Amino acid sequence: MGTKLIVLIDDLDRCLPQTTISTLEAVRLFLFLENTVFVIAADDSVIRHAVRRHFDGIVDEGLVTSYFDKLIQVPIRVPPLGTQEVRAYLMLLFVENSTGLNADEKEAVRKKVCEQLSQSWRGKRVDRAFMQTVHTSLPADLVARFNTADRLAPLMTSATQIAGNPRLIKRFLNALSIRMSISKSHGVRG
Repeated sequence: MGTKLIVLIDDLDRCLPQTTISTLEAVRLFLFLENTVFVIAADDSVIRHAVRRHFDGIVDEGLVTSYFDKLIQVPIRVPPLGTQEVRAYLMLLFVENSTGLNADEKEAVRKKVCEQLSQSWRGKRVDRAFMQTVHTSLPADLVARFNTADRLAPLMTSATQIAGNPRLIKRFLNALSIRMSISKSHGVRG
């Protein structure tokens, strides 16, 4: 018939090991169905940990690899973000949180950033200078945040505990924002 069933499983790595294995075993039961595809988005090291835990007491890493490889037939590894992508991500987060731009202006900026980022292989950069060209009157506090993004991006890429992970970058920014608010409320200037 040509119809396909595509099952998307996201964040499997956020489940407890027992739930992870139960889900994988359920998927395994349906692998024989024609025209069916399972897409699992997860950190494979966390999944491998769940498999190791499931086969508790077995030290043979080959068993873990075998179980994993029989289930996951086409692994696609998403590389970490590079400095250019992290810088663009930071700037877009700052734009999104800006009160000085309306929704249409934010969307126009987002589109221009994405366009520029797609040309990064040609040496096009998403940096403060570029950001100041995407809108005629950016709020001064937003431009100051672009400077912060320019300085933070290389650190967010090279820090081993962040390594360009968007979730960890956002978490870092949230923690920084809270600490800056606390400092400001105590009269500390930065």
